[in-house]
Amino acid sequence: MPFTVYRATTDVTVAYTTDYERALEKRREAIERFLDRNRLPQDTGMYAGDEGTGKIHGISRGSTIPSGWRVDPQQPEVILPDRRTKIGRQISEELAAIPHANGRRLLPGRMPDHCVTERTLMHPSVENLDGHLFVGWPRALPDKINNLLASTVWEQVPLSTYHLAKETET
Repeated sequence: MPFTVYRATTDVTVAYTTDYERALEKRREAIERFLDRNRLPQDTGMYAGDEGTGKIHGISRGSTIPSGWRVDPQQPEVILPDRRTKIGRQISEELAAIPHANGRRLLPGRMPDHCVTERTLMHPSVENLDGHLFVGWPRALPDKINNLLASTVWEQVPLSTYHLAKETET
């Protein structure tokens, strides 16, 4: 099967969604405090890994480059902490302290946030569709991982079940 889909029970979906929203709120608050401390506008763009929820490595470049920052040579529209300076190292530490909000790491029922199979690193897609949490993998999970999943939380469903939920989402 080219795409494997699991569906979680409704009560688990509510708890997961609450935990993820809480993690996102903590991240937003930490970013606001960082911007305030560094006297940066609240609409400053952040450049982060892991679909914008991971480690922040830079911010959008304004008309002037503040002390302790340098232009990213690969992305001229981004400035990075200049770790060659004391203030740049402090800024880098502040950015590293901003919490991540990767929803995959919060998945319940022993669902992994990544898997290596056949020399391939896989990350699942995660969607909340009408009260059901769907997790999709580009390949079938190995039996040793599949057998660890909590059967009270996850059920493997046909891809058509996912598509039907996607089409009827309100």
